Amino acid sequence: MCEAHRQRWRRHGDPKQQAVSKHDIEPFVRQVRATIEKDSSGRIEAGLNKLSGLLEAHARSVIAESKRGAMSGYRLKAAHEMLKVLQNVDAVTCACVIAATYLLQEQNPRRFASDRGFAFQLVRRFRALTDLNAGTYYNHKTGKVHRVYRDLPAQVTELISRTLVHAYQTFIALIVKRARKKAEESELAADLIKKGFDGILP
Repeated sequence: MCEAHRQRWRRHGDPKQQAVSKHDIEPFVRQVRATIEKDSSGRIEAGLNKLSGLLEAHARSVIAESKRGAMSGYRLKAAHEMLKVLQNVDAVTCACVIAATYLLQEQNPRRFASDRGFAFQLVRRFRALTDLNAGTYYNHKTGKVHRVYRDLPAQVTELISRTLVHAYQTFIALIVKRARKKAEESELAADLIKKGFDGILP
């Protein structure tokens, strides 16, 4: 690979993977949030708060364990990085971003070059929920301060991805199932309209 492709492999998980921006997933974030808000019982939100609490407790336990003895640096780094987000971002927002990334994949699978590319983008969008995962530098040419995403070692990104997917797998599956059902209903309605016009058009 050339240097540009090697850099994309390290940063995005695949040489052909393009970055997924906040703008890319925002419509899906709104879709997921609207679904949660339809639950008048509040059980979905309560469940998401519970999941976030469990993830935070897991991260804290890993950090505490590291103080008692040797531990993989990747595991400890993953715990610290997840804790940054979980402590500063509400549970519903975290869940919305995770599920929204899956909805983007559902609607446009070609947006992701591979499973690894998807995993890296999922973690990048999760970490981007807080500015603690970005640095800044002053560009003397432009006279502006620019934000720079702080990349993680690949093993850390992969571990965070596996942890998030495992924790939210039920929520993700239900969100995707609901989206598919709505898409099928829309297709059925469009098909009925088309057939109706076929019967009256010359």
